[in-house]
This record gives sequence, structure tokens and C-alpha cells, in this order.
Amino acid sequence: MHNVLKTIFLTYVQACYLALSDFAAKHDGRKPRPWNEADREEFVEMAAVAAAREKIDVELDRKLCGIFASICAGIVNPVCAAVGEEKSFFPYIFD
Repeated sequence: MHNVLKTIFLTYVQACYLALSDFAAKHDGRKPRPWNEADREEFVEMAAVAAAREKIDVELDRKLCGIFASICAGIVNPVCAAVGEEKSFFPYIFD
């Protein structure tokens, strides 16, 4: 059962990454703003469209896609602390 759940989860993540690419293309490279309701709703709809386009035949978990949209543009502080200044490594976040 565990492997089946892992497979389903990966299909959700695949739909989310496809939607992230579509969202960025539509908004000139911008990712969904963290915890922004309008961006999250648009992202979830794009994930549903991307899943249908790629024939992903799993019922899309709208809550998981919404969480993905809310956190995908965040900065991971421990990684930034280890790697260095965030602006030099994440220029697309800072307009």
C-alpha cells in the first residue's frame, strides 16, 4: 500500500511542477506569491489543466496543490546560510 501512495503523491507533484512552469510562463517568470489566495487559486486551476493535458488520471488533491503554490517561492534559510547570500543564488525572486 505504501508504494501505491508514493506513486499517487508523485503524480500530484508532477502536476504541480507542470503548473509552476505554466504559471511562470504566464506571469513573466514570477512564481506564486507565498500564501497569496489569488495566486494559490490560479495555481490550483493550472495544475488541474496541466494534469488533464498530460493525461494524469488521478483525482488531483487541491489542498496539496494549494500548499505547493504557497511555499514554492519561499527562501530556505538554512540553505541560504550554508550557500551564501540569497540574491546571488535566487535572482528571480527579487524584482
